[in-house]
Amino acid sequence: MIEQRSFAKYLLLSILTCGIYALYFWYRYAEDMNLMCQGDGEETTNYLLAWLFGILTCGIYLWYWFYQVGNRIQKNGKRYGVTIVENGSSVILWLIIGTYLTCGIAALFAYYILVKNFNQLADGYNNQMSGGGYQSQGPQTDYPQGAISYDTSYNGASGGEQTVGYNMTSMPGISGRIFGISGEYAGQEIPIGHMETIVIGRNPNECNIVLTGNKVSRKHCSIMYNSDSNRYSITDYSSNGTYQVADRKRFANYGTEEVPAGTEIYLGDESNSFRLG
Repeated sequence: MIEQRSFAKYLLLSILTCGIYALYFWYRYAEDMNLMCQGDGEETTNYLLAWLFGILTCGIYLWYWFYQVGNRIQKNGKRYGVTIVENGSSVILWLIIGTYLTCGIAALFAYYILVKNFNQLADGYNNQMSGGGYQSQGPQTDYPQGAISYDTSYNGASGGEQTVGYNMTSMPGISGRIFGISGEYAGQEIPIGHMETIVIGRNPNECNIVLTGNKVSRKHCSIMYNSDSNRYSITDYSSNGTYQVADRKRFANYGTEEVPAGTEIYLGDESNSFRLG
């Protein structure tokens, strides 16, 4: 779980420690940012390095660092269902006003924005993570007892990680299917109900289908099935991409696209591929 930040505590301790606490604060801030935003294709630079580069560039790089962080928080807000109003440009605007017009006082509002928006993102992240392992989003389907057997095995080749498989025996009333073509789920079928969302990735705390491939992000993509149209909606969250097998077309990052039943996709590379329907 990501800890909430207190702007008042940050301000007070930074003053009392002559800025030393500020270094620690932003260092931990960047670490948690990379955890919450993992898989978005970006990486927030270690703050201590950013601080050193800021000294070498007369503060310019530090402003750029805060600008990037502001934009990254806003971009990842929709990932967790959070609306972030301010972005990197808002942060830079307050830094400029504070530095050149108010002797640094208004610049504090730029830091307040970053702390406030970080806490909003952390709320969304913590809420999603608190849902446990098999957490299907949207309407749930009541599967008959014994319809699915869960196969948990120890995978020594992947550093001792645990892999979870689904073995479907009979699924009356389930209209959608995700069929494993290659990889850890090859030959297995995963049922998906009407308007149900299944998330695929490496993180067992937020994914329904857990993979261990090095091209797979912690939260790689999600698949929702609509039985009315017999189509599947795919949302990609990854850094290495989700692709259609037929034409190797990459799905838009953080965009949602519909595809017909029978579409084959792969995650990162073709070592993990699935057929929808």
